[in-house]
Amino acid sequence: MNIIEWRDSLLESPLNYKAKYIGLILSQYYRPKRPTFPAIRTLSAMSGLTVNPVQDGLDILIREEFIKRDKVRMSGDRYLSNIYTFCNVTEARTVSRNDTSNDTSNDTSNDTSRGDTEREEVVEEEEKKEEAQKKNIFLIPNWLEKKDWGDYLQMRKEKKKEATHRAKQMIIGKLEEIRKKGFCPNKALQQSIVNNWTSVFEDKNTRVQNAQEDLMTVEEMKKEQEAIANGTYK
Repeated sequence: MNIIEWRDSLLESPLNYKAKYIGLILSQYYRPKRPTFPAIRTLSAMSGLTVNPVQDGLDILIREEFIKRDKVRMSGDRYLSNIYTFCNVTEARTVSRNDTSNDTSNDTSNDTSRGDTEREEVVEEEEKKEEAQKKNIFLIPNWLEKKDWGDYLQMRKEKKKEATHRAKQMIIGKLEEIRKKGFCPNKALQQSIVNNWTSVFEDKNTRVQNAQEDLMTVEEMKKEQEAIANGTYK
């Protein structure tokens, strides 16, 4: 499957801006003949959106057959991850367009009107996104305290090391890893504020017991990924 053609088909589709945005981010994890399984919260951190909009975008992509999602069991009732497969949509959509253009038996004026409405909605979503970027709005995960995040950014600004949009995404990613290890991400931010650190580190005195029982560890994920790639996963 050609991931470039997949992206082109996604961008040319009438899907809403949210689904296209999540689809493009997900496609960054595509590797030929290897499983694609970024966590929902990883996609949330990369997109700057909360978990619910990310899940909505994925559901649309699945419903419209741009991707397939399989849950691979780790042991017992625990899941390894959501495994995503990118569907070859180019050929199917080309056939669909040809069939539509050759079909003169029905009045398509309503379909055209609906398509125009969907395009207008996409444009409106894009305009909102651009407006948010102009206002320097950066959406953070719902598990992060807005005050701590704001104080951290203010500290960096006063140090003349103001965080760029990409830097914010990377910091959110680090906080996500800290959270997965069972530490409090807000305490990590507070620690950086107190010590005037531009980066973030887990505060080892604030480990959250059983906070991530349902998530696999990084080592477990690596082992399972190798097993899947080698065809030895059970």
